[in-house]
Parts: sequence; structure tokens; C-alpha cells
Amino acid sequence: MKKAALALAALLLTGCGSSIPRAPVETVTTTTTAVTTAPQTTTTAPAATTIATTTTKKKEKKPEIKYTYADTVEIYQKLTIGDWIKDATVKPDNADDPLPTDTLGKNEVTVKFGDVKQKLSYTVADTTPPQFIYCPDYITVHKGSGFEPGVYIGYGDNYDKAPQVSYSGSIDTLTSGDYDVTFTVTDSSGNSTTKGATINVVDVLPDYESTIPEMSFEEFKQKYSSEGSDVGLDVSYWQGDIDFKKVKNAGCSFVFVRAAHHSDTIYPDENFLTNVDNATAAGLDVGVYFYSTCSSPEQAREQAQYVIDKLAGRQLALPIAFDWESFDRFQRFGMSIHDLNECCRAFCEVIEQNGYKAMLYSSKSFLENFWEPDDSREVWLANYTEQTDYKGSYTYWQQGLTHIDGIGGDVDADVRYLKG
Repeated sequence: MKKAALALAALLLTGCGSSIPRAPVETVTTTTTAVTTAPQTTTTAPAATTIATTTTKKKEKKPEIKYTYADTVEIYQKLTIGDWIKDATVKPDNADDPLPTDTLGKNEVTVKFGDVKQKLSYTVADTTPPQFIYCPDYITVHKGSGFEPGVYIGYGDNYDKAPQVSYSGSIDTLTSGDYDVTFTVTDSSGNSTTKGATINVVDVLPDYESTIPEMSFEEFKQKYSSEGSDVGLDVSYWQGDIDFKKVKNAGCSFVFVRAAHHSDTIYPDENFLTNVDNATAAGLDVGVYFYSTCSSPEQAREQAQYVIDKLAGRQLALPIAFDWESFDRFQRFGMSIHDLNECCRAFCEVIEQNGYKAMLYSSKSFLENFWEPDDSREVWLANYTEQTDYKGSYTYWQQGLTHIDGIGGDVDADVRYLKG
């Protein structure tokens, strides 16, 4: 699998102050009328005298409720009412409820302080600029082919499904040479981002050269297997018939198996169940991945259900991974960055509802700049380097390529970090 991801989210918060006025304290005065008995002329004991009394009763004064809140929040910003209400002298009863932030413009929410309810207004704004998801500094173009930016770069926005791209600078695609341009991508809220690049017009396109590191599996195992980690592989139809007993004997501990890949439809991996069953029988821990190009949560749910149906109750030791990689021309899918994160959530929810673990597979740069973090699920990191400097949390690391007894040709090599 070849990988490639971006920067998300800025937030505008301005404070509003408020307090809930209380009615003046009422004073209730009750008076007992004085009653006096006249002295008797008889020799009997004197009569008692009743003393007049006055009692003042005050209602208990309730504390004044004061707080501040942000009158502007960012679209899709994840906030609870408790996060949004600041410096409150009384904690809201509905502090854990989410603050709705998925509709631009004026919004209103009711905040509850005991028997007091306050309707507060706020504005949801889009101030986050769009992103160049894939835009190399140097773009090679075949002479005579013309130049359309959307063919060579990928861009997207956190909210706008169809941001617009333009460029400044002159390019003559009929003449070989280098041409400097500046790309600008603008979203529907008027936010924009620019990036410079050099367009290299050539007579003949160069051959692709892989930069993915490769070593023998024995070397890989010696380098990355330790008390806190072990090593494995991820495989698909492209590895052909696999002798998993030999793979196990070579020191492999686990394997991820491709279930299918999706473009316009789902294309089953012909060796999916054979690989799952044979790897399990050989004593390997087995997980699954689905290569997706879905563009809606509905599609993502269908793809997750496809995997569930194909497994037909088989037990897995490892998670089922959502693998979405088509960032080079992201705009062609007609969705926002937020939409893709929703696709991942939808896929994982179906997997988990059926009793399996779910996780996200992605490259370092996209994990850092594109995907919204979710501490409840594991991450499978792709970073083709001798030693990754990724700072986020991850359980699996796809490090490079290897060759191993039992598989003809190259195969992806992975590290698993053991817990406990």
C-alpha cells in the first residue's frame, strides 16, 4: 500500500458575560396582638399577663449566577456546554451535553441552572482555511498534455465540499522547462490558502522509483522485535499463494489480510478468506483491512457490513482497519474533510457493533494534519523510514518492504507494540 495527509482547525472565541437577575428579598412580618387581663378584687392569685411579640421571617437568598461564554465558535468544533460556559458560579445541569456546531450562522441553546433556564445565542462560523492535501513542490508534466491543477494536486476544506482552485504564473506545456506558479484554493466562506510549486514540462516522463526501505525479514526482525514489540506482515491477492507455516517459522507473529478494495464498486480480494483461514491455522494473529474510496457514511457502513458478512462469524485476534488513501485528488470525491472523518467513524461503528475491534490505517502526515484523533480506537501508522518520529498514539507501524520465506516477492513489513 502506498500512502500519503494535512492541517485542520482553528477556532475563534470571544467572551460574553452574563448573570441571571434575582428578585428582591421579601420580608414577611407577622404580629401577635397583645392581650392583658385586668386585676381581680378577690383574694385569688393574680392573673398572668400576655406579652406582645413581633416575628420577622426572611426567604433564603439564592446566589446570583454569573458566567461567560464564547459568542462565536468554529464549525464542527467539538464542545460540551460545560466547555463553552466559562467561569460559571454554578455548574450547568446539562454541562455534559454537546453544543451544536454543525450549522453555520446564528444558533441558540438552553442552559439549565437548576430551576432556572437561560436561552443563549451564539454564532457558528467557518474561519478555517482550506488545505492543500497533496501538492508537491515539484510537479512533472508531459509536454503537450496541457495543465489542469486538479489533475496534479489534491485539496479540500473542513466544511466546503467543493472549494475552488486557481493559479498564477505562466506555463507553456508545449515547451520543455521549469515554470513557477502559485496555487490558491478558496472555500465558500472566503478563506483561502496559497502554495508555490514548480511545474517541470518534460519530453519523457521519468520511471517511478520506490523510496520505501527494504530489508530481509531476518534483518527486520532483529532490528524491530524486542521485549515490547514483535513483527508481522500485511498481505493481499498480490502476494499470490502464501505458505503461512513457513512465514510463521521465519519469525512472523501476525498478519493483516486485505478483504477487498473499492473504487466505483467493491472488488473482493480473491485470496481473502483463504489467507485468513490459513494464517489462523498456522498460529498467526490475524487482522483485516478494507481499502476504501467511499465518499459518504452510508457507503462506509455498506463496506464495513461487507467485511462482516464475508467473515461469517470468524474470530479475529486483531482489528479490522479502515484504509482510505486517495488524497492525491481528494476534491474529486465531492466531500469535505469533516465528511471523510465521518466515513471513518461510520465504518468503525458497524465493525464494533458486530463484536470486532476497529482502527484507522493512515500515513504519518495525514494522521498529523487530516484525521481527527479518537483515543478510543487503535491506529495503524504508515511511515516508511528507519525510525518514525510520529508523536501520536499508535499500536502498529507499517515500516517498509521485506522478503520472507513462504511469500514470493516483496511484502509490507509491520511492527506491533505490545501492551502490558
